Amino acid sequence: IVVTSFGGPEVMKYTDLDIPAISEDQVLIRVVATSVNFADIKLRYGKKGNKALPFIPGIDATGIVERVGSHVKNIHPGQRVIAFPQNGSYAEYVVANENLTFVLPHEVDFQTAAACPIVSFTSYNLLANVTRLQQGES
Repeated sequence: IVVTSFGGPEVMKYTDLDIPAISEDQVLIRVVATSVNFADIKLRYGKKGNKALPFIPGIDATGIVERVGSHVKNIHPGQRVIAFPQNGSYAEYVVANENLTFVLPHEVDFQTAAACPIVSFTSYNLLANVTRLQQGES
């Protein structure tokens, strides 16, 4: 899915793209599930950052590793992962740096995992850094 102009959902278009190439420290992932975050919506409306058009939206993805770069040590083809890709996650394939790719336990399904990363970090940041919640407080 590619955003071709700024606006509502109608600006997202299905598009055929080549499978992206990876560098020596990157991972190619076949996407199984992704999420819609508020940041994606703001980007689509042109209200966040200076994203050049057209672009692929999406911040996080879950899927199966297809290929790894020659310097990748801890992620392997065939593994289930969750990642923060550099090229947008509303795609069939995404590229992520190894340090932003994490093995997904088999007990966690792809859809649940895709819904967690950004909102989990936001929640943690609010509790730990904004409200400075201390042990024993609720």
